[in-house]
Amino acid sequence: MYFDLKIVSFRCAEMGTNCSYTLIARSKEELLRDIQNHALRIHGMEDLPADLVKKIEFSIKVGRM
Repeated sequence: MYFDLKIVSFRCAEMGTNCSYTLIARSKEELLRDIQNHALRIHGMEDLPADLVKKIEFSIKVGRM
């Protein structure tokens, strides 16, 4: 069965980390929230600097499922 659902994804390794975590969500807002949670829990980053957020947003992939 084929669903025409928009998905967005992010690979942490694209930020230059040695982290293989990949996040997938239904919206950019949901994805950014999940990225912030991952950054805090796994990388100990309480706040994401504005320049890193821009880099993250640039690396987000949009696709269909």
